[in-house]
Amino acid sequence: MLSLRRWKPRFAAFCLVMVAAIGGLPGSAAAETDLAVEAGYGRFGHDGRPFPLHIEVTTDALFVGELRISSRDSGLAIARPVEIPGGTTREFTVIWEGSPWGLDSATVQLVAGGEVVASATARLDVRQNADLVGVFPVLADRGIPERAPLLFDAGEALLFPVDPAGLAAGWAALEPLDIVVVTAADLRGLDGAGLDALLGWVNRGGRLLVDEPVGSEIPGLPAVWQPDGTQPRMAGQGEIILTNGSAASGNWDEMFEPAPTRSRQDDENLGEMGGLFWDVERLSSSLGRDAGLSLPGTRWLMAIVGAYIAVAGPGVWLVLRVLRRPGLGWVLVPLAAVAFAAGIWMLGSSLRNSAKAAHGTVVEVAPRGTVATTYSLLHSSGGGRDSISLPPGWSTVPVWSESLHNVLDIVDDASGSTASIKLDAGGFTVIGGRGGYPVFDDALQVTARSADDGQVAGIVVNNLPVDLHEVAVFADQAGMNIGTVPAGATVEFGFRGQVAKPFEGEPGEFRVWRGAMPPGFFGDSGREYNPGPVNLGLWRELTAQWSLNARQVGQVVVAGWTDEIASPLDAEVTAGRTLLVTRGAIEPEGGSLSDLAVPREIVRGAQNLNTDFRIFEGWGGSAMFRFVLPKDASSGDLVLAVPRSQQRVELWTGADWRQVDLDGNTRAVMLLPPESIDSGRVYVKILFDFERGFPALRELAVRSPQGDDELSTLSYVADAPLPSESTPSDSGESEQAVGTRAGVAG
Repeated sequence: MLSLRRWKPRFAAFCLVMVAAIGGLPGSAAAETDLAVEAGYGRFGHDGRPFPLHIEVTTDALFVGELRISSRDSGLAIARPVEIPGGTTREFTVIWEGSPWGLDSATVQLVAGGEVVASATARLDVRQNADLVGVFPVLADRGIPERAPLLFDAGEALLFPVDPAGLAAGWAALEPLDIVVVTAADLRGLDGAGLDALLGWVNRGGRLLVDEPVGSEIPGLPAVWQPDGTQPRMAGQGEIILTNGSAASGNWDEMFEPAPTRSRQDDENLGEMGGLFWDVERLSSSLGRDAGLSLPGTRWLMAIVGAYIAVAGPGVWLVLRVLRRPGLGWVLVPLAAVAFAAGIWMLGSSLRNSAKAAHGTVVEVAPRGTVATTYSLLHSSGGGRDSISLPPGWSTVPVWSESLHNVLDIVDDASGSTASIKLDAGGFTVIGGRGGYPVFDDALQVTARSADDGQVAGIVVNNLPVDLHEVAVFADQAGMNIGTVPAGATVEFGFRGQVAKPFEGEPGEFRVWRGAMPPGFFGDSGREYNPGPVNLGLWRELTAQWSLNARQVGQVVVAGWTDEIASPLDAEVTAGRTLLVTRGAIEPEGGSLSDLAVPREIVRGAQNLNTDFRIFEGWGGSAMFRFVLPKDASSGDLVLAVPRSQQRVELWTGADWRQVDLDGNTRAVMLLPPESIDSGRVYVKILFDFERGFPALRELAVRSPQGDDELSTLSYVADAPLPSESTPSDSGESEQAVGTRAGVAG
């Protein structure tokens, strides 16, 4: 037997070992664990766009638990299992996306054994009048300024170095950035997936500046995206520009034009005009139809209820009367209730079991940098877990247009990641995923031209092995349905007599996909609803995210449908419909420029204009527009066409902004003065007055004069007051008249 004196030291040592072991248990509160989270680039970003979350975890003991990410304004929350060795620091990058109208923030928690070990909330700093610029290593390693002015007195650029390794997370890792600056050496240093991610970001609306001499052939770019001189080259929703070595020479102050808006929040009041299509059909409803999920109609429900009443009432009474045993009523009525309940359960089980997985997919096609967004309908007849598999570079996305609340468990492996969700018996939900889809590069092509009368003509080429149906061609708000484009075929289109302003509140989709609208939409409530290959819920979800620049003047947008393509996440999921979208520049035809042949972008919404150009009292809005003249266009004979209902118009004149003298109640067509054209660009600021009439944005144009134009002299207002301060005194007196035309009264 051990003596007490010898036993005490051993017991103390045992206690010390146990304390040390307990302190080193995975995820123990005794371990010191630090969590740091940063959103976007240097905490900066833009409302309504995805952004990367940079997460850093440091622990002094083994941590085994979960990384949970959520946001109060998003219907999506995710949980990732993590294991971090003691005494180490691990970094994670997660692409996050909140509500298009909410606050862009995310809360990150480290959880072990059901206990929150550490928590941090990251918020984006959304800076007005600022564009975010990412610079790749060749230039960033030489040193870059933190800030640089934007040209045209449009604000400032905030510059950040970009690590190409971050492109492993996909093109959405660059989404907070408006502009990216690279060299040819940077592009050559990217692997195939990295270049696809960069060009996917361009395809979705990014502006890529390549700091190489004019005339250089840029490695990795498709031939149709190679820049021509210093003029911007349209590339999907974005553009590519050669900067002729300005960055390498240190001329950062002369490089950056204001970037176009790329979300509904950027568009602000103007974006409301493009959101009129929202309430036609929900995405979950359209996916449920494809999956075979259906509920009995009202007539069936009424028939079931009527049958139960007939059996439990007169039926039981008749049986009891025949048998002359009224006491059996206590048995027959419950039996009827049980029988009907069992029948209803069997009917519901049959409906649930007959349903299949379905998808709705949007593929935004480009020569390179094709991206896809797919939504999967998951369901469970008996309860349990269902999942989707995401390839490398893909991330989950919420359903913006519906209030779905999903908590996903995400497990990463070498082949990508798996996102799973627990469903109750009979439950269903919709999960979205987004990423690059290079197998569809150049699957759909379009070329277009426009004569001076505004008509648009061109060809659509379907390079797929399946037919595309209900193919629509949009030019701004005008559009036409060219029907089916067979597999491998080329189809011509022409807006002959169909280019017209839509009346108030009627998006072009109402005309081109009229047959897909629900019964009663056009007063035809008696017909059966059969949208065919068109998925209006998917189109609704897509347009909820697009800015107005997604269908900018100067481009045609082609949208075609098919139900013969499987989900990009699972080749066995064939139920569903796929939308292919591609874009092409409208080239001028002949010596004159139509309003559709001069690209126009919104580069500032109301809250991003300078303080002297704010939204005023009443229903209105303001915007800054950028027009880019075609390379060979003659700038000596162009006009600025301004629609009615404008309270204020300003024109950039080379050194400052000048207010144009005009009557806002009438339409004006004025010759552009030479000083308003700067390197082939024209910048205009407009303050709309919606109370004077709905602004027809298509009428705001830079173009050649037309035969029916009533040309007027463009003059500037001297010392123009703000709209709220204006008086009817002599504000219409001009300081200077320019651009007069022979035979036209000034």
